[in-house]
Amino acid sequence: SVTNLDSGTPVNIEFVPTSRYALVQLGCFLLSCVSLVLYALRQVTVSQELAIETFLLLARGLNELTASKFDWTDAVHHSATAAGLFLMASGRFEALTQFAWVGVHMQCLHFPMSWWYIGCRRGCVLNSWREYASRHFRWTWVMAMTYRGGLMFLLAVQSAFDGLLAPAVLFALFGTAFSYLDVTWTKSFFAVVGWGPRPVRSRAALGGMALARLLTLKSMGWLWT
Repeated sequence: SVTNLDSGTPVNIEFVPTSRYALVQLGCFLLSCVSLVLYALRQVTVSQELAIETFLLLARGLNELTASKFDWTDAVHHSATAAGLFLMASGRFEALTQFAWVGVHMQCLHFPMSWWYIGCRRGCVLNSWREYASRHFRWTWVMAMTYRGGLMFLLAVQSAFDGLLAPAVLFALFGTAFSYLDVTWTKSFFAVVGWGPRPVRSRAALGGMALARLLTLKSMGWLWT
């Protein structure tokens, strides 16, 4: 078993050797993180980054299927992600094309997921990094989760005030779906790594929400879009 980093009590999870599944998942998440950094540096466009994410989504889905790791949460997540990318980036829906950047920002969860596969989950790639990886997984996960949900719901409200009914409804629906999945995964992830200090989680959550609010302000619409 492993030890919960908060209470010191054992968690009923046995260590297993690193599998091809874990290596492939980590590779996909790390490639996504590199692509997101290049996007932030303006080295790749929105469409290029979304094309990379689409390829990586297919690769992860195939890896999960072949490793028998594909469950209902993966089905909902991958389907919603694929649908969202198509609606925003295909160019067939003019009202949504302006929000294609949102599809890129939703991938921020791949930063904590990289930490998860590096040293948190059973069969992680670097078991000796467990404490370090768990510490950074916790705050990056909380910040990314809060940012994703906050951005979607704030954009839903902003779109409604702007008279953009279709984007408002879609942001509300997708925001609800992704938030539900994020909360569901949080319970299972944090049962392993522990919840950590409350102030750290609170600051991460406030940071995620503040960034989401910043990006929905009309006067700052140019930032990171």
